[in-house]
Amino acid sequence: GSQRFNLAAVVEFIHTATLLHDDVVDESTLRRGRPTANESFGNPASVLVGDFLYSRAFQMMVDAGDMRIMQILADPTNVIAEGEVLQLMNMHDASLDEAGYLRVIRSKTAKLFEASARLGAILGGAPSSVEQACADYGQALGTAFQVIDDVLDYAGDGVWHIWIGFDHILFLVSLLLPAVGTWVAYCQLLIQPMNSARSSTPDQVTPA
Repeated sequence: GSQRFNLAAVVEFIHTATLLHDDVVDESTLRRGRPTANESFGNPASVLVGDFLYSRAFQMMVDAGDMRIMQILADPTNVIAEGEVLQLMNMHDASLDEAGYLRVIRSKTAKLFEASARLGAILGGAPSSVEQACADYGQALGTAFQVIDDVLDYAGDGVWHIWIGFDHILFLVSLLLPAVGTWVAYCQLLIQPMNSARSSTPDQVTPA
């Protein structure tokens, strides 16, 4: 569809806004080995730029002129905010179990992956079965991505420059190591939705 580039930018604006706000909340000074925006320009600038990206994203959603697309993008934006609050509430909580951890990352990360994958199917004119398969794939991919990202954050290997304290060690041992098994399971799930949609013929999906 004609809106594919516009909506791709919307997703990335939302993503970037979440990163800016997340770094402020976490008081992070580095992201992927480089100074964060809040470290370079201060918290007020980071928060305001994040707010601008959110508002601009919603302006661009309106340009699409499709209420369903707006809902698919608006709902995850709200869920992401809920996920950030959940993460803040569970910070330094070594008793957090796997179910609670997955609830956080499905909200703060996997939901946007899911929405992005679903949008691609909608813009391509895919049938509902393919659309749902794409959404399931996006959620599994987002979950697997965030699990590995968290493992790398707590690895303390000098690449990510993350300090490991006693609470972090407990968190790593009690949750992230079992989560590696969860990651493997989700990698297996990545294949299942696409396999379930293979019964659809190629002419059921049009190029976006």
